[in-house]
Amino acid sequence: MLPIILAILQPLAIVTIAMGIAIVLMLSMAVTNPSVPQVQDGSLSIALALPAAASTTVTSATGIDTGVTTADANQPGDVDFLLTAPALNATQLPNTYTVTYAVICSASSNMGTPTTIFPACLVQTGAGGVGAAAATFRFRLPSQLPGGTGMRYVGYTATTSASTGNCSAASATMQVLV
Repeated sequence: MLPIILAILQPLAIVTIAMGIAIVLMLSMAVTNPSVPQVQDGSLSIALALPAAASTTVTSATGIDTGVTTADANQPGDVDFLLTAPALNATQLPNTYTVTYAVICSASSNMGTPTTIFPACLVQTGAGGVGAAAATFRFRLPSQLPGGTGMRYVGYTATTSASTGNCSAASATMQVLV
């Protein structure tokens, strides 16, 4: 009787061990695959205080490093970014005045000589005597960045229209979404 039970259980044990090995191999591939976003990628973000004066543009002092571009300036297209504009009160953004945001890229981390990717992607307009609500712009980088090779840093600008108030107490942010 015992040999019959062992003959039945032995194939089951082999299948169970093989399944365990396959699961371990799949998990190790997911951890070591560089194309899979890692948890620490979610902490990549930049913040920028808005302009303190009317008709002023501020540019993020650093950009988010997207990694090495390919020789023909291709970017990985599987990463989402989120640009978040803060809520502004009526003192900061009176009726009909605007703050306009643009997404830029640069070959240098200090965002020197930037190229605009998405112009006027967010426009906040003061209305109703209450300012403007917070707004967001979610995007992916185009596969072919303007400006050629090496455009690996992404940032943004915020430009105020004439007669806006001091918006410097508020900050816009850009982050990588995982």
